[in-house]
Amino acid sequence: MRTALLVMVALLAEVKGTSATLPLPGSGGTAGTSSSSSSSNGPIHPTFQGSRVSDRVVKTNYGKLRGRIIIPESKFGITLQPVEVFLGIPYVSPPIGTLRFLPPMNSPHWEDIRDADHFGPVCPQKLPIDLNDTAQAAQKMPLARVEYLKKISQLLINQSEDCLFLNIYAPAKVARSNVKLPVVMFIHGGDYDWGSGSAFDGTLLASYANIVFVTINFRLGILGFFPAMEHASRANNGLLDQVAALHWIHRNIESFGGNPDDVTIFGHGTGASCVNFLMLYPMAKDLFKRGVMMSGSALSAWAVARDAPMYAREVGRHLECPTSEATAFVECLRHRPVQELIGAATILDVPDHLSAFGPTIDGSVVAGEPRQEMVSPTSPFAQHDLLFGVVKFENSYFGFSSHEEKHGFEAERRDRIIRTLVRNLYSYHQQEIFLTIINEYTDWTRSIQHPISILEETAEALSDALVVGPIVETGSLHAQAVAYRRTHSTTNFYVFGYHSEESLYAQKTGCVNGDDLPYVLGAPLLGTASALYGNYSKQEAQLSEMVISYWANFFRSGSPNATDSDIDSKSKIRSERVGWPDYEPVHQKFVTIGMKPKVRDHYHAHRLSIWNRLIPKLHRAGAGGAALSRDHHLLEDFDNQASYAGIVRNISLMTVSASAPVSISPGQQGGNPSQVQQAHQPPDIEGRPLLPHHLDGSEQNRSSESQFMSGLAGFPQGTYSTALGVTIAVGCSLLILNILIFAGVYYQRDKGRGDKDKEVASGHKVQLSNSIREAVPNSTPSRKSHREVSTRAQPRQGTLPKKVSTLPRPQQRSCMMTASVVQQPYQASTLQRPSSGVGATSGPEVTRPEGSDSYSQQVAPSNDSSDNTSMNSTTLHHQGALQTHQEFYSQICLNYSELQTLPHPPRSLLATGTTQQQLKITLSLFCSRCLYRGPERGYVCST
Repeated sequence: MRTALLVMVALLAEVKGTSATLPLPGSGGTAGTSSSSSSSNGPIHPTFQGSRVSDRVVKTNYGKLRGRIIIPESKFGITLQPVEVFLGIPYVSPPIGTLRFLPPMNSPHWEDIRDADHFGPVCPQKLPIDLNDTAQAAQKMPLARVEYLKKISQLLINQSEDCLFLNIYAPAKVARSNVKLPVVMFIHGGDYDWGSGSAFDGTLLASYANIVFVTINFRLGILGFFPAMEHASRANNGLLDQVAALHWIHRNIESFGGNPDDVTIFGHGTGASCVNFLMLYPMAKDLFKRGVMMSGSALSAWAVARDAPMYAREVGRHLECPTSEATAFVECLRHRPVQELIGAATILDVPDHLSAFGPTIDGSVVAGEPRQEMVSPTSPFAQHDLLFGVVKFENSYFGFSSHEEKHGFEAERRDRIIRTLVRNLYSYHQQEIFLTIINEYTDWTRSIQHPISILEETAEALSDALVVGPIVETGSLHAQAVAYRRTHSTTNFYVFGYHSEESLYAQKTGCVNGDDLPYVLGAPLLGTASALYGNYSKQEAQLSEMVISYWANFFRSGSPNATDSDIDSKSKIRSERVGWPDYEPVHQKFVTIGMKPKVRDHYHAHRLSIWNRLIPKLHRAGAGGAALSRDHHLLEDFDNQASYAGIVRNISLMTVSASAPVSISPGQQGGNPSQVQQAHQPPDIEGRPLLPHHLDGSEQNRSSESQFMSGLAGFPQGTYSTALGVTIAVGCSLLILNILIFAGVYYQRDKGRGDKDKEVASGHKVQLSNSIREAVPNSTPSRKSHREVSTRAQPRQGTLPKKVSTLPRPQQRSCMMTASVVQQPYQASTLQRPSSGVGATSGPEVTRPEGSDSYSQQVAPSNDSSDNTSMNSTTLHHQGALQTHQEFYSQICLNYSELQTLPHPPRSLLATGTTQQQLKITLSLFCSRCLYRGPERGYVCST
């Protein structure tokens, strides 16, 4: 009964014209007709020319279908199997009449066999530019972009609110067997406002990868993403359409040869952000296993439409609908012709890089901020495998004119573009963020910046800010969640780097947004031009084979590395493939896809850290709620419209506060426009909402602004560096404390060592003298003999012994030379001990008898020709051997220090007749290093 009632409502609405088909605005096309009967009257895709009707009928839960058989042929000799296609299958009831702005309802049944041989109508939409005037369009975007939109517009002519259809591409042979293949559902992009799944042919991918490929239409713009207004409407109907398509696939895809338990959702651009949202939606977690996100994510600034209620009311005011009461407002919009509704929505002044209508945070489908949902322990995000990737220039060239795209521009134009980006994406410390971006994306190695270089650097900045930074952060959060929750899911990252000569941007040095998609869909395999793409070479066809093999392996197992024998046997690029490592936060490995793929790591790590690490720290309100001047967080000369390039969001006259932003629950969104205006929450890079800002340029408001600024003149200015200052102060304090502790410990240790040496020296002074006299009789020379020794001729170098054994090392590693020793003269050639009791002979040979503590010293005779005096052998017996060695080494240290020209050598050594070379050789055998410890300790010999 309910289904019949819905059908009657749909027919009544068609009679009134509310769901009539409409031509594509600006395309010059004619209106088509929409139908849910046994045949859809729409343009057949050029690829399907020459196809034949299938001889089998597929039964679904809603009726019977008959498709078409297509046999694709490649001019490169690549084997492609026949594919059975089913086009224009309705998966929900038409969202027309009273169902406008409401969630999708179940599809109606049909009795007869439905010929699924034509695409259904696409959803009502308008392309972002008027294509009738190419010259005018080229002033807003590159000519290559204009040409692409012209091509795709031919596939978007037939429009109707009755547009929720899907298309199935299944290998013909497998569809008749019991083998169940992986299923892939493709979600198209197009800025949430335009596009269609019908524009993307899945024949080649299904044929080569041996999978079941599904494309869908879903409601767009204001029809698909009208915000929630109390009980009169629900938000995120476009996302719910995608969930409804997944439900239909789960219930019926087995009849087409697909496995309902092995589904992958695959999106590009805004379609990739939809994939991201579905991976966060708990009600959809059991409907698919894997997600592929190409050039888009839910963390991008444009992914969430935070001002949808405000723009909805602007549309209502333009259509003269009451906006004060939600039910009356929505009911008025339901009865407006769809052409008027789409036209009013496309004339809105939407700030650059933001979305007027798109997914909104409604607490249900999008439960909360995407970043918070990704890290939530209850989120299903980590339960799905993820493959994500980017190209070199993402969405960046689309905002440049054709002339700029060819010749570049100057730094002044770059500054205006970056100022617009900062103004629309951030609310705090805009000037600091602007300068950070300019500094990072300027080649400072060049004294003169070429306009083309400035163009490319600006394009890289826009790419990183709007696509690359957010999607890489999304992949990192997924990898972290997988590791933390141990879900055994996979995360893989790619960078598509091949740039075709047939690309629409052939003059560029790198590929542009969308250049990777035809290689995944298999367009180069044919070798001939298609509806959207040009000709490809044989090498590019082989590259497409490699890309499809990676994607097909991921569709089957969640890993690009898994091999499929059928694909590998057909491909000649098996040797070119590399092992694809998982992406994880530490090593961050990825694959660059080109003619020779390579494994890399940390893709643009420094650049992306600016967006994912530094700017989020700059983008904060400041210290503890202190009152701030209104322009504290704003760009310099922020109210000069000539300093921007494009539409910028407004800034309120209110002071930026550190308090929580105003938000409106779904039940409150039917309030007055001022409340909706205060709910303005543009996103920051971390996914948190920002504060409201609106700018009124009237003189009255400027006067109010001046009064307001004067009132704030006496308030302190907040700063975001307080925490940093406290951290530095604490760190410096700890450093000074550690230095003082180290100095104290070192002083105590040094003082203790000196006291111990003095105690040993004084305690054994008498014992030392007696021991030396007993051990070396007649060792004290007379005054006369001393003079003789002093005046003795200098011995030759050859008189020194060739080998002198080293004395046993004492327990004390250093010795102190007392003042009494320093004052004694010393004969280096004979090493005779002075009268103080310590001395040595030249070339002593010291031996230590086994089992004895005594030391014997053999004194070598002098070879001096003038004085043939020889010294008798003496034996040193000393019970206090430690002190003796201390004094002995100190004397050696004294002489060796003379040769090393230390700061305090005793001048008494200058009168000796021994050469410095002889003394150095002799003393080096006993003392490895001499250190001067001051007048109290003297020289210390380190052995």
